[in-house]
Amino acid sequence: MRKVGFIFSCISIVIGIVTIITTSILNKLLPKLGYLVFQANTGSYSPSNYIMNFTFTNGVAGILIVLGVVLGIYFYNKDIK
Repeated sequence: MRKVGFIFSCISIVIGIVTIITTSILNKLLPKLGYLVFQANTGSYSPSNYIMNFTFTNGVAGILIVLGVVLGIYFYNKDIK
């Protein structure tokens, strides 16, 4: 059962890292997509309209990473003994 816990902790680390990478890509990509849309239309373009707030999402991802590391160390040490 300790190996299952170790695997789940590694999965939570990977989910946290993928979430942070995805939100970073979205923050860089959405203003550029908004600019492409406004090139065809008339109106004013502001990049700040397309920057999303991922504070909560990144916080949860950080907690997943820290929790995964702590539980991974716990299950690894418990499996060695």
